[in-house]
Amino acid sequence: MPDNSLRVTSAAAGTTPGVIEVALSDGSRFFVLAALWRRSGMEEGRPCSVAQLERLQLESEAALAEQKAVALLARREYSRSELTLRLQQRGYGETAVATVLDRLSSRGLQDDARFARAWIESRLRRRPQARRQLLLGLRARGVAAAVAGEALDAYDRDNPHWQNDALRRALERAQRGSCDGRRLAARLARLGFEPAAIRRALGRSAEGGDAAGPEDMIARTDS
Repeated sequence: MPDNSLRVTSAAAGTTPGVIEVALSDGSRFFVLAALWRRSGMEEGRPCSVAQLERLQLESEAALAEQKAVALLARREYSRSELTLRLQQRGYGETAVATVLDRLSSRGLQDDARFARAWIESRLRRRPQARRQLLLGLRARGVAAAVAGEALDAYDRDNPHWQNDALRRALERAQRGSCDGRRLAARLARLGFEPAAIRRALGRSAEGGDAAGPEDMIARTDS
């Protein structure tokens, strides 16, 4: 960080609309939102303190990070961990990112519980799998075990037969590529289904019946 003898040598519009590129007398540069720059009272040729620069840079970095985070959340739900990674990959610092995500969470714009519910529904539509795999998937995305478990419990309550439906659809998809029982069983096991449930599903399929029915509820794996 520059010392107290620094002066602003130039402040010009950057390549991003609404952003100013500020150059300092030591040759360093940083970007700041035009609105924040105008409010800062800094001008070209005038000295600026370390404290002034630190506040302005952090405030501007947080504002830019928030703009990016809101744009991402407008497309789909994100976990806090996912957003942290996305923002840090774009060069935003740890302090600015944490500040932004705390702010978005307090305003209800980012919520891990809501993300978990949306992710479960999306995942089951695209790749039917067992509860155990869904829990692992949420944990891999930074969702706390308790939050992930509560989301799955809520989905259980709203859709009491979803695991049987997921097994049936997973088996139907697997059968498009193979009819070998051992290969089908291995593929379903990789999706987290219990061995007993897989045997029942394969037995029903071989008999020409449904893969699984509501009366054959799959034993739920504890979270």
